[in-house]
Amino acid sequence: MVVNMAESVFIAKTVVDLASPLVKDLLAEAGAKNKTQTERCVGYLRAAQTVIKALHQEFEEIVAQAELCDVNDPHRLESLRTRLHKYLYLNILRPDLWTAIEGMHEQRTLLQQRVDSVLNLPSTQEKRQEVMAYFVNNIEELEGFAAQLGYDYPSGIGLEMLMELYNRVNQLIENAQAALNRTRSEANALRALVSDRKLVALLDERRRLTTRIEISINRLLATF
Repeated sequence: MVVNMAESVFIAKTVVDLASPLVKDLLAEAGAKNKTQTERCVGYLRAAQTVIKALHQEFEEIVAQAELCDVNDPHRLESLRTRLHKYLYLNILRPDLWTAIEGMHEQRTLLQQRVDSVLNLPSTQEKRQEVMAYFVNNIEELEGFAAQLGYDYPSGIGLEMLMELYNRVNQLIENAQAALNRTRSEANALRALVSDRKLVALLDERRRLTTRIEISINRLLATF
């Protein structure tokens, strides 16, 4: 069986798998005590950004794999089903996204205190208020994105389409298995038929008669 290189790479390691350690590193760095509030906010934003990119890219990779999948190849079907199941039912990046959002909320409170400080010049305060409002809007949009992924299973980008694809792949595999079972059943039925005692008796009768005839021929030739 010839396997597409792009497909074979992602059977073992998906985009989500590869992104997960990077996201965790970003979260750890953002939570480090030696970081400033600004650096922490940037770290949490980078982590959230990486999660979003990975979830979308994995969705696109699954779609591409489905487009190229040979439905008559059980190995490719099983590979696609495994990848779909992993994306829909394993909670790999979603908890990290919520961690990033929670971190942003913590820093938001501290930053707001700096924005509201009486030590700010009017022009500085206005600029900071503008930046802060944009940051808060980012948090709200990320919360909306996380909510769209779902709080339960299944979850993911393009959920409705992926669930339909997952169900169809399952059906194809079940149909193939049913066909295989029918083939095995028919083969067993044939074996049972040919091993039936009635048929064996007929074969025994043939061997008995032909053997007797052969013996008779040999005796006749030897005697007369």
